[in-house]
Amino acid sequence: MSLRGPGTMITRSLRAGQTSLTASASASASSSSSISAPSPSHASTTRLFTTSLVSLGKSRPGEGKDAIKKARRLARLGSAANTVSIKEKKKQEATLELEEAAKLFRAVEVARTQSAYELHVVTSVSSHQANALRGRLSLPKDARTKSERILIFAEDGSEASDAAKRVAAKEGATIVVGGSEMIQNVVDGRGAASGDFTKVLATPGLLPLISRSLARSLGPRGLMPSAKRGTVAQGSREMEEAIMQAKGAMDWRGDRNGVVRGAVGRINFTTPELRTNISAFLEAVVDRVSGGLSSSNQQPTVASASGKGVDRSPGALKRASSVIKQIHLSSTQGPSVLLTLSEVY
Repeated sequence: MSLRGPGTMITRSLRAGQTSLTASASASASSSSSISAPSPSHASTTRLFTTSLVSLGKSRPGEGKDAIKKARRLARLGSAANTVSIKEKKKQEATLELEEAAKLFRAVEVARTQSAYELHVVTSVSSHQANALRGRLSLPKDARTKSERILIFAEDGSEASDAAKRVAAKEGATIVVGGSEMIQNVVDGRGAASGDFTKVLATPGLLPLISRSLARSLGPRGLMPSAKRGTVAQGSREMEEAIMQAKGAMDWRGDRNGVVRGAVGRINFTTPELRTNISAFLEAVVDRVSGGLSSSNQQPTVASASGKGVDRSPGALKRASSVIKQIHLSSTQGPSVLLTLSEVY
């Protein structure tokens, strides 16, 4: 005899419900697997598409980073080529003969007749030799507006001192001559030696004293006497030549790119005077480069004052063209024009 209570009936009904649910779940799983599983032949012909991050990160042809960089590089190259062509066109348009260029500058500087003609000479000198590209030149017609003030150190009673005093008597206050006693006056800024001098000459005997006492004051201003620059002279003849060159000579030098700049005239100069100065300036640059930049000979070059230019041989023009690349002429407030070497050299 078994006892069946209400709790026993409830337990049996729950177990039966769980069994039916489990059976229905397994039946549905088996039916879905039979439907979704493809046959071997169907699986071999079906194309599977991937959704990996690598495939999603790929760009279309012409839209990737490399393609964009290449397009930008080509655009920059194209703009640079256009800029170069525009510059070359402008240079070609700005090429003038010297007569036409002078008329242009006179029209621009009509109210400034003392404005300077500035010559820019582009040379073939490399950057590691550009420091030696320098010299001194006496132009046929002086292009400066202010006269030079020269200070001369020479021993009293020497031939150089007597020659300097004779020239100073003619020139007046623009030349001051003295011996070793004048060195301290320059240091203290007293007497006639206290002025603002543009050139300093000396004899070899006083050069050591000047170097010890005045090197710090004269050196930074480029006034220290030097035999290479022609500012050290001995004897009457050498002193007279040094004074004449100091009065009319100008120093020129190239920059680190090998470009030489210098004033070659004033707006009120005639065209023949301007042409002669330009020719003399170019000749000095060509001679300096052709003679070897390593040479220590930098004595001033005194140009011929013929006023009609110099007839150059084909060999001389060829030598100049190997040194000079371009010649630009400008004024203080005017534009820059390109000159032809064969016309002005």
